[in-house]
Amino acid sequence: MADMLKFRKGTYAQINSAAKVAGTIYIAKDEKAMYVDIKSDVEGVGGERIRIGDFIRVDTVKDIT
Repeated sequence: MADMLKFRKGTYAQINSAAKVAGTIYIAKDEKAMYVDIKSDVEGVGGERIRIGDFIRVDTVKDIT
């Protein structure tokens, strides 16, 4: 089976309760964060999900400290 990239959105609670499926990117509607499933849940063995967040916006590159 070919690897597929999937995009989904929802609240943190919905994302947190979803089964982990490798290659899925979640957009949290109630947080400023994205989640990425690195490993799938397989037969009771937990998968791995990472959080990408805490973005700091700046007007120009010079504003980065």
